[in-house]
Amino acid sequence: MTMTLTCARADLFAAAASVIMNLTDESAAACHPQRPVPMLVMNGTIDPLIPYQGGKGTSRFAVEGFWSAEKTLAFWRRVNGCETQDAASIDLDDRDHSDLSTVTRVESRCPPGHDVVLYRVNGGGHRMPSHLPDARFPRIATAFLGPQNHDIDGAETIWAFFKTFP
Repeated sequence: MTMTLTCARADLFAAAASVIMNLTDESAAACHPQRPVPMLVMNGTIDPLIPYQGGKGTSRFAVEGFWSAEKTLAFWRRVNGCETQDAASIDLDDRDHSDLSTVTRVESRCPPGHDVVLYRVNGGGHRMPSHLPDARFPRIATAFLGPQNHDIDGAETIWAFFKTFP
C-alpha cells in the first residue's frame, strides 16, 4: 500500500516507509511518482511470504512474482536519482542475541532530500521488528511468519527517518 500510494500521489508525502514488501513487475510498471520521495524499506531475509531474494515464498500462502529487496531498492534509487551502488552498509548492535537475527542498515548516495535506505533484518521473518513481542502466541507466529527481530523498534526507526523530512 505504501509504495502504491507513493507512486500514485507522491505530492501528498514528505517521506514513505514500506515494511515487509517488495515490488512486482506490475506494480513497478504502474509506478510514476510526480517527484522523488524519500523511501525507507524494511525486509526480513527469511520471510516466508515476501521472500527477500524475490520470487515465491516458502509459505503455502505465498504468491509468486515479488522482486528481491535489492531490486526494489534499486528501483527507488533510480526514481529518486540516487547512485546505483550502496553508499554504506552498517551492522547495527545485536541487542537481543536470543532472537537469532541482526539488522543491517544499507544506505544510498542520493541528492539531498531524496534518501533511500534499506533495513535488512538478517534472519527476520514477515514481522515488524520491535523490542516487544508482536504476537500473543509467539511460537505460533514464528511458525507461520518467521522470527521477529528485537534489536530495533521498527516504528521508532521509521519515525526517526520521517522526522528528517519537513
